[in-house]
Amino acid sequence: MERARHPNSHSKEGKENLSNDHRSGYENGANNNKASRHQQAPRTRCGAMLAAVKRNAFIITMMLNTTIESLTMAVRGQYRYRFFHHMHEDELHSYNASNQCGGELPEVKAIENKISQETSMWSMYDLLVVLPPMMVASVVLGMKSDQIGRRFLFLFPFATSLVECGLWMAVIWFKLHYGWTLIGGVAWGISGGSISMHFASLALISDSYNKHEDDRNKEHVKDGAQKTAESEDTDLDFSRERSRTYKFVLLDIINMVGASAMGFASGYIIIGVGFFYSMTIVLVVKCAIFFFAFAFIEESVQQKKSISFILPLKIIYRALKDPRKRLTLIFINVANVLYVFAIVSELNILRTYQMSPPYCLNAEELGWISGENRVISLFTMPVLWFWHRLRLSESTIAAIGMAFEAAGQFLMATLRMKWVFFAAPFISIPGKLSGVMAKTITSRMIGREAFASTFALMMLSMEIFAFIGTVTSNYVYQYTVASLPSAFLYLGGASFTAACIFYIAETISQCDVRLHRLLRCPFPAKARKILKKDWWWECEGYNARKHKC
Repeated sequence: MERARHPNSHSKEGKENLSNDHRSGYENGANNNKASRHQQAPRTRCGAMLAAVKRNAFIITMMLNTTIESLTMAVRGQYRYRFFHHMHEDELHSYNASNQCGGELPEVKAIENKISQETSMWSMYDLLVVLPPMMVASVVLGMKSDQIGRRFLFLFPFATSLVECGLWMAVIWFKLHYGWTLIGGVAWGISGGSISMHFASLALISDSYNKHEDDRNKEHVKDGAQKTAESEDTDLDFSRERSRTYKFVLLDIINMVGASAMGFASGYIIIGVGFFYSMTIVLVVKCAIFFFAFAFIEESVQQKKSISFILPLKIIYRALKDPRKRLTLIFINVANVLYVFAIVSELNILRTYQMSPPYCLNAEELGWISGENRVISLFTMPVLWFWHRLRLSESTIAAIGMAFEAAGQFLMATLRMKWVFFAAPFISIPGKLSGVMAKTITSRMIGREAFASTFALMMLSMEIFAFIGTVTSNYVYQYTVASLPSAFLYLGGASFTAACIFYIAETISQCDVRLHRLLRCPFPAKARKILKKDWWWECEGYNARKHKC
């Protein structure tokens, strides 16, 4: 007679399938008291949809916020010009030119130039009041995010943006002076604005692209410094770097798709309901976005949180002590701020330039141009795929993009015709990738314990050069509006060219360093194979993963 087996004992076959038997038994037992399958299906779908929304809540929040911000920027830019145009309406009326743009009389041209100068000057004041608090907030919030998480950076800016929208509505309704809107700009800057949300989303993406086994192998001393001499860039899995780059580009595309749709519609909205009710729409939508973000955005479980508030700065400083990393960071970030300088120099004045003679574009035409500038971001993904098929390095991709951006700028500056505003954005499509390349390279050099702080410092440097670009382009436009109004476009083109030179310098530097590492590899057969195939990328990844050459 076979001896009775103890309830907790299992045969060999049972042990091999223990987990599967346990799971199937649990599911069978759990389904005994459930309703039929067709009654449970809707609940399952709803649960799956809710989980998907929570998983992508930060992307949805960014897209919705960028969409409504496109309408906000259109209202601000057009209202600013209309406000100062209205201030000089009596003067224009005295020359019977109150309802026309681009009059032939010298007196009318002088008044219109004065309107353009005042508009550009107050756009500079807008940035002046926003930049100082934003500089402080971006660094503080970035370091705090590395310590406590990313969720706070998505929620805090909405509170101040609601205050700013309310103030704008009061200024428009009571016909106050435009200067009152600067108070809302200060409140917006204190929260870090949309910049906080942007570098938080970049940090969230980067949190999931790392080597989890490194966490088990690395020990930390009391002050947070590592005992090993391993460089911080090994925190990121080299085999997944391209995927992270595509994620960065995809985030930009998602943001720009929403912004482009609103860009096309903004002109019709402003014409249809006016400035006040346009801002009312902005306020209502931002309230809805805030409640959505509060309910669905969760902290990243994959974030490697910093053990102290100041540790991210120590990690960045440690990376800068490495001569090779320091050179790369200098080349890449100087090129990046030159790119920002050029972009701001263009965008800060371009709307005023387009609304002034000889173009005199209306709200509908401005909306189409604004929408086109954003919808072309859809083409950046196939362009990136094509560059990767050619096995180009990140710095080379950025250098080519800067060359295309410079060509578009010089085209707008040289040919003063309306169709150029629609053609130039298509020429500059490859340039949209340069910012992503700079963020990818910089974050890889620093490491993932300081993601938010790294992106925050990058944003800080970008804001500083954005301010310099705004001031410079404003003064250039004010002093050349009568003789050469497109001078600010030539300035932007020169800045794009300088950024291209720095990216080329980094490409040449990387070429030397990677070839040197390849020749030092102790496996010459493998080295020769990589050299023939893709020594721009595979050599560094192979060495970092396998042999630490």
